Amino acid sequence: MKFFFISFLFFALDTVSKYIVNLKLSIGDKIEITSFFNIVNYKNTGFIFGIFSEIPYMLYLIINIFLFIIVLYILLKLYFENSRLLMPLSLITGGGIGNLIERFFYHGVTDFIDIYYKFYHWPAFNFADLFISSGIIIFILLNVTENRNCSQA
Repeated sequence: MKFFFISFLFFALDTVSKYIVNLKLSIGDKIEITSFFNIVNYKNTGFIFGIFSEIPYMLYLIINIFLFIIVLYILLKLYFENSRLLMPLSLITGGGIGNLIERFFYHGVTDFIDIYYKFYHWPAFNFADLFISSGIIIFILLNVTENRNCSQA
């Protein structure tokens, strides 16, 4: 039950942030925050970093749903095997649901975090992307430290 509640909180934070960005900015607009950070409103119709944005929408949607079901099954299986993974798996699930639902209803996701140095821009991303990436990193670190502790015992 904790897993679903925490996942929902990450999903809700992502959804509210995208709603606010779409309310305040038109597609393509930006607000300069610092010399290396902007809030923007970009529509990403592809997968990670916009790849596969040219495939037909129905195929795109089917692939997204199929991948999400497989990943959710794996995440739940991992969680029930090791409850220490609650936070990273909740981050991944909440972010995945946030992007999946937006893709389903709006044919793409709102990316709004723009980090750059001079003319070098990291592709814009959103909280769901941040949650998924953070969850994967934490998951890997927990597994590395757990494996290290097992091998030292």
